[in-house]
Parts: sequence; C-alpha cells; structure tokens
Amino acid sequence: MKEEKNRLFVNRIVRICWIILFLLFSVLLVSCSKDDKNHIDKAETKERENKSVVKVAEKELIETAGWLSEDEILTIEQDEEGQAVFLHQFNEEKPIELFRTSDAIMSASASSSGEYIAITHSSKSDSATLQIITREGRKVMKREIISSYVLFEWDNTMEPEDQLLVMALQEDWSYDSLLINAETKEESELTLPKPFIQWIDDSHIAYMGEKAEAGEPVHRYDMMTREDTVIYEDAVGVYSKYGKTIVATIDEDKEAMTLKVYLEGDFEKPIQEIRIPTLEKDGEYLIPYMDMPEDGNTVFVLAPMSGMDSTLYELIEWNLNTNETPRIVDRVNNEPISCNKKGTYCLYGHLLDSLIDMEKRTIERISQAEIM
Repeated sequence: MKEEKNRLFVNRIVRICWIILFLLFSVLLVSCSKDDKNHIDKAETKERENKSVVKVAEKELIETAGWLSEDEILTIEQDEEGQAVFLHQFNEEKPIELFRTSDAIMSASASSSGEYIAITHSSKSDSATLQIITREGRKVMKREIISSYVLFEWDNTMEPEDQLLVMALQEDWSYDSLLINAETKEESELTLPKPFIQWIDDSHIAYMGEKAEAGEPVHRYDMMTREDTVIYEDAVGVYSKYGKTIVATIDEDKEAMTLKVYLEGDFEKPIQEIRIPTLEKDGEYLIPYMDMPEDGNTVFVLAPMSGMDSTLYELIEWNLNTNETPRIVDRVNNEPISCNKKGTYCLYGHLLDSLIDMEKRTIERISQAEIM
C-alpha cells in the first residue's frame, strides 16, 4: 500500500512538472509571436512611411488631368488598346478606369464639386467629341463639336453650379461658345467676346482685351445681358477662382510686377497686393502660374527668385490675411501648378507629374514620363 501511494505521488509530481513546462512554453510562444507581430507592424509602418503617396506607370502616362478630390487625381493614359482616363487614389496601388476610347483624348477635367468629369476626344482634325461622365464613370451626356480645338472651363466660383463653358475654336481663330449644365443637361449658346476666360461668378467672366502700349485692359462680361465693362486699364494677366480675382500689372520701372486681389467682383479697391519680380518671355510680360485652396485666404504663386536668373523660381504662400509670403520650395522651373481644395498638396510640372507636399515642403515625381 505504501509503495502504491509513493507511485501515485511521483506520477502527480511528474504531471505537475509537465503542466508547468507546457505553460512556460505557451508563454514563450505567445511572447515570440507578439514580438514577431510588432516587428512586422513596425516594418509595414516604415514601408508605408517611405512609400509614395501615388505612382503612375511612366510608359502609360500622357498627362495628369488634375484633382477629383482632396486625395484623388485624374490621369490620361495609353496602352495597346487605346487611351483612357483613370482615377488614382492616394495610397492605393491600383487605379480605377473611368473612361476608355480608341480616339486620342485631348483633355479631361473635373468639376469643382468633383461630381462630374468633362472629356474631349477625337480621331479627326476638324471635329471632337465632348463627353461628361460622373465620378463613377457613368455617362451623363455626349456631344459632337465641329472644331479644330476645344477649350472648356468649369465654374470654379464660391458656389459652383456644375456649369461648363465650352469654346470651340476654328483654324482661323473664330469660335463658338456653349454653356452646359451637367446636372440638368441643359445647353445654351452664348456670344462671348474672347475664347480665353476666367470665371468671376455664376454669370460673369473676366478676359483680357486688345493689347495697347500700356498693357491690356481687363474686362468683366455679363454672359446673360452681354454687358461689357473694363475693370482695369493696363494689366498683363488676370486669374480668378473661388470669388477672388487677381490682376497682374507691371510697375513703371519694369523691374517688378504687382498682384492685386479683388473680392467677389468688387473692383473698386484690392483687398491685398504684393510685388514680385517681373516674368518675361520673348519680350512679353506674363502672369505667373498660381492656384488657391477653397478657403480663399491663401494664394500659391510661382514667382521668379529675387536677384537671380529668371529661370529659377520659388513657390510662395501668399496669406491674404497677413499679406506675408513665406517660401514653400525654391530653385524650381516655371511650370504649371494645380492644388487640391485644402491646399495640402499641389501637382506641378508641364505634365503635372510631380507632387508637392505643402506641409513637408518636398517635391516628388509621381511618374518618370517624358513630354510627348
């Protein structure tokens, strides 16, 4: 009996030891798993931090067509099957195809609301097809336009109504104008004094008049009543967006340019103005590339660098409240910019194929495509 009790006692000790060993092994296994998971998480986080926000295949890009939303851009690309408009979302590897054609796509642009996209494409030299689609790619309307070149401008005022102003140019520089409401699909033919315009508000546009010795006059034109008013006598350019109109003039000494901001069509007195070095090409003064976020309190201006060769430029952030102009990036080329509504990112370059992070003040190529 005593031997039996000893044997049971020993067996119990052995079982307890095995249980303890099992528990210790389990704890070590879980700990190692957590360490491995933490290591993987850290590696993935580091990879995400170093990963580009958006990338476009360089062999396929024709051009970047601007912003659809804060973190979505449109591109025009080509492959063996033809040309297409794609939607690229930040931090998503695969783009979404919205539209495809066997024609050459001439241009694409999203409305200010981001709900509609206008696309022109053509296989002929004397006509083009204008199509409007939704952000999901659903066709809204399609229209043939007899024209050698089609220009269009979405309403980008403070309260845009998804209106598209279309100018159909001919080889002799004559043109026809059309106003399309993408939401209602209504069309109205217009008589415009010039094909190159800037929206001031839902019924008024700004354009540059005939060149004179002192400069060119800036006109305000009422598209409904056809009333035409000169709002500035001697300017070199005009830019308007979100209810603010910027007029560029050259100072008397020809060494500086003044940018004046007018609010909501009131051209009596500018709300702010700054001076930057003049921008000249082939003997003509030009308005600099610029854009502004939706809040309207900031204007991003690509200005020539002071005291240096005019081939070098700096991107400045013009604060319309304080009139300060801190530098974002410098020593860059004079190429177009297009910023999202919050002003956190700007596309930059002739193909808009670089991305400027306005907070980090960095520029990154999103494609290595060459100009075609």
